[in-house]
Amino acid sequence: MLARALWIGTAALAVPFFLVQAEELSPTLAVEQAPRELGQFRSESFVLIAADRKAKELYVFDNADRSLSRFTETGERWGDPVTLGSPSEALNSSPEPPQALRIGGAGIAIMTPSGVIEYGLDGNVEASRRVFMPADLAALKSGWALSLVNLRTASGKFAARKSFGDRTPRLVTIGGEDLGTDYTGIYEDDEIRGGGASAGRGLLLASAGSRLYAVERAAYRVHELTRKLSVVATYTEPKWGGDADDADIEPSEETREALAELVTQAKSTGRNVGGQTKSQRRPGPPMGGDLSYKQVARAVAWSGDRLVILLDRGIADRDRPALDLLDPVTGEGRRFALAGLGDAQISQLTIGHRWIWLRARSGSVPIYRIDALALVEGGTAFKVSDIWRNGELEPETVANEGG
Repeated sequence: MLARALWIGTAALAVPFFLVQAEELSPTLAVEQAPRELGQFRSESFVLIAADRKAKELYVFDNADRSLSRFTETGERWGDPVTLGSPSEALNSSPEPPQALRIGGAGIAIMTPSGVIEYGLDGNVEASRRVFMPADLAALKSGWALSLVNLRTASGKFAARKSFGDRTPRLVTIGGEDLGTDYTGIYEDDEIRGGGASAGRGLLLASAGSRLYAVERAAYRVHELTRKLSVVATYTEPKWGGDADDADIEPSEETREALAELVTQAKSTGRNVGGQTKSQRRPGPPMGGDLSYKQVARAVAWSGDRLVILLDRGIADRDRPALDLLDPVTGEGRRFALAGLGDAQISQLTIGHRWIWLRARSGSVPIYRIDALALVEGGTAFKVSDIWRNGELEPETVANEGG
C-alpha cells in the first residue's frame, strides 16, 4: 500500500543532510519504565499513547485487538478497556498501521495513513475523513489540526490532491459531524520536490491554548500559528535549520511509475484531501525506499509554558535521543540527552499532569516516563533565531549558545 510505504520509508533514515557532527551531550536526563500494570503493558502490534492531563490519566491503544485502555499516572489500570471501531472500515481502506492517538475537546481521534477517525467514549465511530498521507494530528478545543504530506508526481503536480482554491496547504483544521475543513495554512510553493523532501517537510503539531506549533520533521524549523492558522512567527535552531529539501532523494523509475499509478487511482476513486472517497481504492506499488530522509524532530508536545521537542538519535547527542524545552516567547531553550532508553526507537511524546510519557510506535517495548520536575533546571542552553515574526523579517542576530 502506497500510504503505508511512505511511513515505512520515513522510518528508514538516509545519510544526514547537515554537516554538524553530534558529540556526547551532557547533562543527561534519566528515563524510567512506567510503574505497575502500565509498566507491564506489552504488545507486538502498534501501540499509541495519549495523556489526559486534567484527568491525570494515560490512554493506551493496542492495535492488536483495537482496545483502548486507561491508566492512572501511578500505573494502575482504570476501568475496562473499550474496543474502538475498525479504522480501515471507517475509512473504507485496507488495514494500515495507526500513526497517532489524540484526546481532545472533540473526543478521541486516531490518525492512519489514509485519514482520521473520531470516536466517542463508547468506542463507536462518530466521524471519519479520508485524507491522503497525513503527517500529524493535534487536538484543538473543538476539532483537530492536521498536517499533510504533499507528494508531487514527476510532472510536478500534487499526487491525489485537490487544491483548496488556488493554493495547496501543508496544514488544515477539521471538525464537525463530517470532519470538514475549517481553516488552511502554510501553503506549498511552486518548487518541485521528490519523495524524501516532501516527507521531510511534514509538520509535527502541538496545541497550546490559543496557539498551535508546527515543527518540520527534517529541519529544526518551528512555526507559531493562531487557531485560524495565521503564522505569527517562524524560527529555527541554527545548527539544524537547513531546508528539508536538502534531504531529498532522486525518485527512481519505480517511484515515477508508482505515482503515475496513484494518479490513475485517484481519478477512478475520487480520493483526495478535500472530500470522501467514492469507492474502495486498490493498493499502490511499494516505494518506501525512495521516501527516506534524515529525521531531526520525532515528536512535539506542549507542557503548559514550553514547547517540548524530541530529537532523534545522532542529532544533538552521538548515540541517544534528546529532549528540547523551548520558550517561544524568549527563544531560549534547554537541551537534555535521554539516558535509559536502550535501543528503543521512541517516536511518541505526550505530556501528563506530573510525567512526560514516551514510547516507540511498534515493538514489544515498555512505556517510559520522565519526571517533569527534573526539567525545572539544568540542561544545555541554546537559543533559536527568528527568521520571520509578525509579518516582517527579523535580523538574524541571535546566536546559538551551546548544545
